[in-house]
Amino acid sequence: MLSSGIKFRAPIIPNENSLKNVPTSSNLENSGVSNIEPNFPPLTYTQIINVIKNDMADAITLSEWLMLFCNDIYIDDELEKQEISILLWKCINNYDAVANMAFFLASQFIEKERKSYPVLLLDTLSIVKPFLHERHHRRVEWLTNIYKADYISCNKLALANNSQTLSFINKLKLAKPNATRKGLINNLIHSLPKTLDTISSEWLISSFSPLTRFELLSVTNELVQSDIHFSHILDTWLKENCLPSEDQSLWYELEPASRKALEEKYEISNYFLFELLVKLLSKDINSSALNIDDTQSNQLRARSVFWKNYSQKFNQIKILLPKHTYQVISEGLVVNSRNLIILPDEPNENSEACIFEIGEHIIVEILRGQASEIRVFERSQRNIARLLENKNLSLKDIRNMTYGYVHDHEYLWQFAFEKLLRTKLNITPNSNITHFLGLPKSIGKYDHQYGMAKPSEENLMKRQSRLIEWNERFWNEEEKTEKYSGISPLVKKSYRDLAIAKNALLDGNKHVYETYLHKSANKGNPEAMYLLGVNIINNPKSSSSLKRDGENWVIKAAISGHPPAVELAERYNLQVTDGYDVNVRVSQNKNLISSINSGRRKRAN
Repeated sequence: MLSSGIKFRAPIIPNENSLKNVPTSSNLENSGVSNIEPNFPPLTYTQIINVIKNDMADAITLSEWLMLFCNDIYIDDELEKQEISILLWKCINNYDAVANMAFFLASQFIEKERKSYPVLLLDTLSIVKPFLHERHHRRVEWLTNIYKADYISCNKLALANNSQTLSFINKLKLAKPNATRKGLINNLIHSLPKTLDTISSEWLISSFSPLTRFELLSVTNELVQSDIHFSHILDTWLKENCLPSEDQSLWYELEPASRKALEEKYEISNYFLFELLVKLLSKDINSSALNIDDTQSNQLRARSVFWKNYSQKFNQIKILLPKHTYQVISEGLVVNSRNLIILPDEPNENSEACIFEIGEHIIVEILRGQASEIRVFERSQRNIARLLENKNLSLKDIRNMTYGYVHDHEYLWQFAFEKLLRTKLNITPNSNITHFLGLPKSIGKYDHQYGMAKPSEENLMKRQSRLIEWNERFWNEEEKTEKYSGISPLVKKSYRDLAIAKNALLDGNKHVYETYLHKSANKGNPEAMYLLGVNIINNPKSSSSLKRDGENWVIKAAISGHPPAVELAERYNLQVTDGYDVNVRVSQNKNLISSINSGRRKRAN
């Protein structure tokens, strides 16, 4: 202790140090190189050659070999150059450590990681191969091919040894392929046989794993566009990794020519574009920018899943996007310009839409908006030109067209719309559908003849109440379109009532159907008159006087020029003159009702 009162610890004397006995490196012992003191100064190239010629190669140290391999050897005489090279290789062949060094440094030189190397050793590799141990042959063959940029032969050598190329280089204990990597990868497909077996397919697929995304896309593009016959294994890989229906698929990054080849090979329908659009709209960052809430996102996904049941039936397709939507999702939207329309920057053009051709009809899905409806058009040449070939199409144009059917997206809409597609349009789901995708098991079981199970009356009533609200929203907008301009409010109301009646019939709600059919017919709608008349006549519970009323409705519809009514009148003894004035010419004891009933009996027989 010091006088200041500060205490110090007593010093600690370390224990006596000792060195552990370490065994001599087994690698050095096995190398065949003598454990000798390094020469100083080191042997020169000329001295090394003389030492080898005098059978005293054991006197050459590893460091001297290293110095030899790190510098080029310049010999003008070609014969002398070959003799020296063979002499060196025969000596190298006797020492594994020296051989490993020679091959590794040679590969570094080829990969441009080393500026100097005795090039004469590389130039004579193919000549000296027969003189070398068999264990060196694969490295000699690899270096011979890679030195002359024969990447196909390199890949074939790896395939012959059942090892993917980049791993094979590691097994050979050679330098990583930096300068040659691109050449090796770019020639993977050219290295394959024209018909792939299991081994070559597995080799190729294993070769994909160390590749970057960019490299994988490049190889896949070349593979898909090649004339190689795929094996089952490779076919499965392509389906799982390259088709648009798969998550994390390469599809959207492949070249257009590759996508076209896959479309033809796997008969891919254009449904995937609709699915892609919905995925992009529902993506969190995009939905936030487009003011799409969770409820709307779920509704969009439900529509996408519904149409997935019909994915094999899709033909032509068009995607219509508001300008702002396109700006938000364009980065992920891989679509040919012929399939895309940017809508005018106007208030009424603010919803995304998808138009697709299925069977003999063209369907328009309006994805957002007040009514968010489905419109069905006949696949006529006129409609094809207007809906699928018109580059300046707008939502206004679509809404001004006369449609065949319009449908909602309200509660249980899938049940009702499937029925419409199947019974009215002859459009059925994919042949493998036994349960409708996107619906619970309780209601999703599907029969291709009878469709889905009918919902409970309670659920149908719930749907009906939702439909009343939807019809109000839809028709408030629909009546503003040009096709209804100049039409009286009463006639407009008749169209509205008729649409409600048709939708109710699809839902199996006959009471609502007949109620609104009467309303529409009483307002003078010719189609409603015809449907009401036929409905009354075909009802076995209708009395004779009631059936006579039904006949009168058909006649009124014919007078108004409704084509099916005119056809029926002509077929069953109703004479229709020019201007659709109808003169009833009834045979004795025969009228329209008995004619229809007689015709029905004949068809039954």
